[in-house]
Parts: sequence; C-alpha cells; structure tokens
Amino acid sequence: FYNWNYMIWLKYASVLNVFELMSSLVGFYYWGKIKNTYWKYFPIYLAIVFVTDIIGVIYLHYFKELIINIDIYRYWGIPIQFFFFFWLYYQYFKNSKISYLPFVGTGLFVILWIVEEIWLRENKLLFGTLAYSTGCIMLLIFLLAYIKSLTKSEELIDFKKNMMLWTSLGVLLFYIGTLPFFGMRTPLFEVFPELFYTFNSIQYFLCCSMYFLFTIAFIWGQPK
Repeated sequence: FYNWNYMIWLKYASVLNVFELMSSLVGFYYWGKIKNTYWKYFPIYLAIVFVTDIIGVIYLHYFKELIINIDIYRYWGIPIQFFFFFWLYYQYFKNSKISYLPFVGTGLFVILWIVEEIWLRENKLLFGTLAYSTGCIMLLIFLLAYIKSLTKSEELIDFKKNMMLWTSLGVLLFYIGTLPFFGMRTPLFEVFPELFYTFNSIQYFLCCSMYFLFTIAFIWGQPK
C-alpha cells in the first residue's frame, strides 16, 4: 500500500465516515418530506456508500487486503456513485429536451469501464482514471445544464429550499474539484509522491464538504 501513515489515513477515513453517516441519518430523519418523491432514494444511497466505505476500511486496515479493498471500489463503490447521480439528474431532466444526456453518460461510463478493465489496466493496483474521469466530465455537463435551467426558472429566487442546488454544489465541489487529482492519480503518485499525499488529504476535505452539503439539502431543501 502507499507509504502513507496508517493512522493519518484511518483518521481521515473515520472523519469521512462520520459525515457520510450524518448525511444519511439526517435524510432518514426528514423522510416525511421526501418519501413521496425520488429523493427518498438519496438517504438509502448514502447509507450504501457509508457501509461500502466501512467494509473498505475493515479490509484495508485490519486485514491488510489491498486488492480486495481496490476491487470493492472498482466493481461497486465507484460505479454506484456515478450511476446514482446520473439517475438523479435524469429525474430532474426527464421532462426536458436533454433527458437523454444521463443515458449517454451511463453508456459512455460502462463502455470505457469495460475497455479499461479488459485492455488498459495491467496493474491491479493502478487507479482506473479513464472511466472515472469520463464520469466526472459527464457530471460537469449535467451541472452546467442544470445551472442553465436554474437561471431561467423561479427556483433561483428561493434557492435555500432547492435540494438539487445543494446536492449539485456538493457534486461540483468533490467530483469536479478533485478531477485533476484523480485523473493524474497514478502518475502523480509515481513521480511526485509528496504532492500526491497533499492532494489526497485535500480530497478527503472536499469529500466531507460534499456530504455536509447533502446534509444541508435534507435540512433546508423542499423536494419538488
């Protein structure tokens, strides 16, 4: 495993787990106002992410099973994140002219994931950047389309209650904010390891911030 201090990694991972669990629990707490909308699946998704990360921590820290930890995210943890947010934006766009975009994003992600698995990844320890970066770029496209539609609607007037806005801010902060890091993750580690560890710490902070914004979405937001 990367020669990163185990206790530092465990501390960051534990803090992140707290934010993940908090966002999920708050979502279930406000179940009454989301239970009849597609937002009811959001706290369930967040609970799945939390459980997945806990399992990943157990395999890596306690059993020292790096390959299993990587496979958990490669075949489950990362794909489910993109599939959920692609689906979430489809729910928002489904009555518009661009409702096809989430399907395009899903198709591209799946195709490039398969290509990467079969032909482009020789080292099982390497992070798969192609599908991940493509997924982030598609999320950026959805975000730009969302912002464009938001500026033309009355939702912007009472933005505090806009669940999609808070969620999109979280997505923007983490997935787009860390795209350069994850896109260059492997070469950055191999050539500039100290810089890699610095950016790795930053991405934990951005990830915690994303889940905090998701929590705000449940507290202040009103589903539509």
